[in-house]
Amino acid sequence: MAGRYKIIFFIGCRSDRGLVAPIIRRLEKDPDWKVFTCNLVPMDFKCSYRIAEEMITGFKPDLVFINADRVEMAVACMAAFLHKCQIAHYQGGIVNIPITTYDDILRHVFTLQADIHFVEGEAQADTVWKMRDLLGLSTDKIFNVGITHLDDLEISNAIVPNEP
Repeated sequence: MAGRYKIIFFIGCRSDRGLVAPIIRRLEKDPDWKVFTCNLVPMDFKCSYRIAEEMITGFKPDLVFINADRVEMAVACMAAFLHKCQIAHYQGGIVNIPITTYDDILRHVFTLQADIHFVEGEAQADTVWKMRDLLGLSTDKIFNVGITHLDDLEISNAIVPNEP
């Protein structure tokens, strides 16, 4: 059955699009997945939350994919969490010492809200496992996938027109 599962990828900025583009392309080739992408408005949290909530309630996804730790992803992750959607978080478990940005904190909040975790290494998997285990949350869906977005990374000149 074509499009049996629906997934939404939220895009907050150009770097988000570049990181998830290879994953989106792979899923679009799989007849079991219907892929939706949704652009958020950078640094406009009220507008982005409204957009995320409308996408979630309108499309009723089976999975919401949250990339990394960008502040724009916070509203999408919160909307998915509050609407009881399954959340997949990519690139969780990264620890910066000292914590220097909102991104550091948000990354760990996403880890607590997500149901499925795709991490880039054993150290990150261990961090996610410890955080979730400490709070009694499920630790059975933590997958070390490496840095898969570099496997078939492409840069479109249309997105970055004047960069080498």
